[in-house]
Amino acid sequence: MASKRRVWKPIGIKLTGFDRNPKCSILSLNTTKGETVLDKIINCVAEGFERCFYEPQIEQMARDCKFVQRKSKLTGYVFVKTLVFGCIQYPKATLKQLCQIVSDFGVTIKPQGLDQRLNAQAVVLMRQMLSHVLGIAKAQRREVAEVLDQFIAVYFLDRTIISLPATL
Repeated sequence: MASKRRVWKPIGIKLTGFDRNPKCSILSLNTTKGETVLDKIINCVAEGFERCFYEPQIEQMARDCKFVQRKSKLTGYVFVKTLVFGCIQYPKATLKQLCQIVSDFGVTIKPQGLDQRLNAQAVVLMRQMLSHVLGIAKAQRREVAEVLDQFIAVYFLDRTIISLPATL
């Protein structure tokens, strides 16, 4: 039986301009030498996380909503990252699992201590974070729309090649 092998190539984007002779161009993710398209996508996602999880801004939100009132190892930044990444890793996370995530960020806390921090101020902090992230997503969507508005058509060309077994 022949093995299936996937060959991944970048997805091109064809943008058609306004004139009678449409201007067409193919855009793809520009990768540096030795960098794959997947690496580029991962880097873009990482940059997005960095914009959303900007430590000084999260710490200010935590102080404003009174989640952080004095210096502690469990900062607002660590708390937010713990809940977000903990719930991604464990959708039905227990306090013990969340404590393990906190320890991955260099903070030791018992489940009872974390349980005490899951209070009304934590809810306000997480609500502010959600609002912040949605605002970033909305702004990025608006920027993309403004760029694409100058074209009358946008066509996505998928150049992925998938090899089929010889029996087909």
